[in-house]
Amino acid sequence: MKKSRHLKRGKQGSNSYIDTFTSSKNYINSFTSPNPINIFPSLSFSSYLNSTLPDYPVSFNIDLIVLSSIQGLPLIDTPLKNKEFKVVKDIKMEKGNFARQRIYTNGAHKISVFHKLKEPLGYVKLLIFVYQPSEELLNSLNDMFATCNIETSMTKIELAWDFYPDNPWELRDFFATHLFLKHSRTSAFGFKNTFYTNRIRGASKGVRIYPKMIGGQWATRLELELSHSVLKRLDVTFPPTLESLDYTRFFEFRRLDVEWLYRYELWRNRKKIKEALRNNDHMTLSLMKTFIVNWIVNAVCGKSLMEAVECLKGRAGVPRHHRFFKPMDWENMVVKWAVEEKAL
Repeated sequence: MKKSRHLKRGKQGSNSYIDTFTSSKNYINSFTSPNPINIFPSLSFSSYLNSTLPDYPVSFNIDLIVLSSIQGLPLIDTPLKNKEFKVVKDIKMEKGNFARQRIYTNGAHKISVFHKLKEPLGYVKLLIFVYQPSEELLNSLNDMFATCNIETSMTKIELAWDFYPDNPWELRDFFATHLFLKHSRTSAFGFKNTFYTNRIRGASKGVRIYPKMIGGQWATRLELELSHSVLKRLDVTFPPTLESLDYTRFFEFRRLDVEWLYRYELWRNRKKIKEALRNNDHMTLSLMKTFIVNWIVNAVCGKSLMEAVECLKGRAGVPRHHRFFKPMDWENMVVKWAVEEKAL
């Protein structure tokens, strides 16, 4: 019997039982339909809802590509020098897996090669860091690798979007408040002026957001880092072709539906509320309303969306917490616009 009732309720919609409780009686509805702007004023961040963000200049670039190779330094050193790259530093590394770092530059671009492993690291013998490469440099390196039979594998790529709003710090806070990293396994945190959606080191992907001075002008930088496992799954090889990548599969912008979360908490306490209503116990109703509002404010107010996710699924124990985070289609459209217009 219970199974049939559950199936019937499921056909009505996964959240219909909350709607039924919070709207079935007028006296319950008056208690369960707050104005979220009045009750949760500090949770609203609407300064960009009618802004002209699409008109802000946006630039896109590949900030870093990391390649690994099973071949040694001598095979890559001479071809780089033939490409007019000069060794500017040869550093002894105190920390890390590699004992030496050799830095090359041709005036316009910089390449770092880490070599001489301290301990075996699988089949990898060196790592090649290519900083802010141009399309011409990527094609040149690809030809060099093919000519010299140098086998490489992409280990990591960092993609950067630079937004130039009137207030980069405000836009940084907006991004940090509403950015949602999909399938994150670690908590978000901030360090100095940088917001991290997760512990990027060791993760398959991650996003960092921070203000950055570029060419004498402040910008809000959003960096997406993808590791070897994601690149392999998406079949991204060197040189990378990014035209077909759907960046919204990694991150998007969402908002916390505060009123819906409030109604859900009322539904979780429905037995106490019904008993107080039967007894006309207005004091208990007022205390419960205040308690739930304060709980939501303390749980999510002043936190990023990723921190709110951790709070709801952790200490609060809210099941299926993702239903309370609604997509912000306008902001997702903006990022899609930035990617399509500037990344190709």
